[in-house]
Amino acid sequence: MQRILKAALHLLVWCFMAAWAHAQPLVSAQWLQAQAKGQVQLIDTRFGRAHAAARIPGAASLDVLGMSFRGLDPGAEIARVAKTAGLQAERPIVIYDEGADMNATSLYFEMLHQGYPMDRVHVLDGGFKFWKQIGGALEQGTPTLAAPSAASTFTSGPARPAVLAQLSDVLAAPSNGAVLVEALQPNYFHATLGYFDRKGHIPQAKLMPHGDFFVADGRFKSPAALREMYAHQGVKPSDPSISYCGGGVAASVPWFAAHALLGQSQAKLYKSSLMEYMRDDRQLPLWTYGDESLRRNAQFVSAWTSPNFSVRRQGQVKAIDVRSAADFARGHVAASLSMPADAWPRERSGTEWQAALRAQGVSARHELVILGPGGITPAAAWAWWLSVQAGQPRASIAWEGMDEFAIEGVELAKGAPKASPGASASASASAGAGAGASVGAAAPTTSTALPVQASVQWIATAVSADRIEAPAQALSLAYGPLLDRQQKPLSAPALWAALEKAGVSRLQPIAVTAKDPAEAAVLVYLLRLMGFATARVG
Repeated sequence: MQRILKAALHLLVWCFMAAWAHAQPLVSAQWLQAQAKGQVQLIDTRFGRAHAAARIPGAASLDVLGMSFRGLDPGAEIARVAKTAGLQAERPIVIYDEGADMNATSLYFEMLHQGYPMDRVHVLDGGFKFWKQIGGALEQGTPTLAAPSAASTFTSGPARPAVLAQLSDVLAAPSNGAVLVEALQPNYFHATLGYFDRKGHIPQAKLMPHGDFFVADGRFKSPAALREMYAHQGVKPSDPSISYCGGGVAASVPWFAAHALLGQSQAKLYKSSLMEYMRDDRQLPLWTYGDESLRRNAQFVSAWTSPNFSVRRQGQVKAIDVRSAADFARGHVAASLSMPADAWPRERSGTEWQAALRAQGVSARHELVILGPGGITPAAAWAWWLSVQAGQPRASIAWEGMDEFAIEGVELAKGAPKASPGASASASASAGAGAGASVGAAAPTTSTALPVQASVQWIATAVSADRIEAPAQALSLAYGPLLDRQQKPLSAPALWAALEKAGVSRLQPIAVTAKDPAEAAVLVYLLRLMGFATARVG
């Protein structure tokens, strides 16, 4: 009787595990190891020479990168392997690569796109690397697959075009609320390196290299950790996404994570990726900084604040001049509003700043462009940060000063600023809140003990290293060397190299602290310019 009960229990466990795997795109090495011999069909997506050297017993070979490099038709290659190996749609099919790699997810995407039945197709979590780590059986020597005992029943049906993004989808992504995800490394994203004749990334894309989706042993990060990754980029995991890379293979990793692990039904893969985008005859734009919408120039400000827009009540941009009233009077953009930086307290919420903006006729729909003496100064950065904190959907800084505006042909107005209704009352309220400190002269805001937030990377900054007052647990990074002689940010490749050398983390929330919060705002601006979307003044 005990023997019967034991057998029944084993059968029940096996049925449960089979049902669980049936519903899971990702299966563990332990699950695979527990399956009876011959129950699971395997496809090795590594290079052919790696497959020949060692493999999981019984695995068929489909060299995904070789297929891509040789321009072979994925549908034909899948059909060839299915026929050769006699793949049965009724039995589990497990795809694996080396681990922390892109080949298995790429083949999974191709099968889905080509219309194959996917309810029993799985990716091996951790791949070959983790299989070896747990002591999984290996087969070595020249691979020999026995002739299939039956014809393959694993055949394609109607294609699933919804998972494949076209160039038109990529160009329309920002207006459609879709997030673009680049799966290449930072050196490609920031134009230090390039696969093609031009360098950089598709505008508004988020940098999420395919290696970021794995833990050290090659397995995928947990869904909770993946959600944190997306949140760190300022993205909701539920947002529709389009993943791309150089040629469409690496992009399969963020696509698989979104589609299969986070359940994002609208996730797409732009298979043609930069190979198509950069060859387009229209010379489509590329960014090198992470978020170039934080940068505006003289022509942008002049065009979008012109009376032609304001008279017709179509103005969507407001220019805020944070220079002194005397400098403003000597020459300013005609439609700009004078809000001198030294009149504003170092309050963190942006509440007073928001009240003053509303008093000047600035609504929540306006993009604010901060005008300063030129470059990224503490005054300009602080006004920008207050605008962010005040909830303005867009806030940017013009990198040119008024002399450069004039050289660019922008006609400057002269004279003292005109008071707007309610502006004086708001300014008085701000002064009463402690607005007397000028930029660089604010009371110290750091202390020897920072708030305990284990997941946050704290960075202490000042214009130069010798002026930094850094608590023990904070990374020190002067912002001065990140700017050129005109106080403008260094090129994106140079900035990335400096941030990488300093040890700034791409995978942690960042809080910046300084004796004067306006100096912290300079580094926060530079970090957000480089794509660190959640960096903040601490």
